[in-house]
Amino acid sequence: MKLASNELVGRRLKESRKECDLIQEQVADFLGVTREYISMIETGKRSISGDYLLQVANLYGKNARYFIDETMPSGGNGCFAFRSEKRPTVEDLKVIASIREIGQNYALFKRLIERGLPDGNDG
Repeated sequence: MKLASNELVGRRLKESRKECDLIQEQVADFLGVTREYISMIETGKRSISGDYLLQVANLYGKNARYFIDETMPSGGNGCFAFRSEKRPTVEDLKVIASIREIGQNYALFKRLIERGLPDGNDG
């Protein structure tokens, strides 16, 4: 793994946010921070905390590693679609992020099971 610079992390976060048709203010409200903070992260002037990174990765439908590992591909567009003229609320975004987190955990457990888990009778 090759760690990405703050600039690359910020650029990937911005691209992913735009893919999901979200504005900085919505992401800021979702995280409970200011729009200026999001702007500083997206321009590489500030690094993002691990907790915030996990939250936005779930929101954007991406593996968090994509944002910090410059060798990892994006894995496609994991965005959502709404059938509404209104922008999603913070509560909508929280539900979306939670559902995506459940989906990612399910996929992880499925891969682990397919590899074969120890049965606990090793000793």
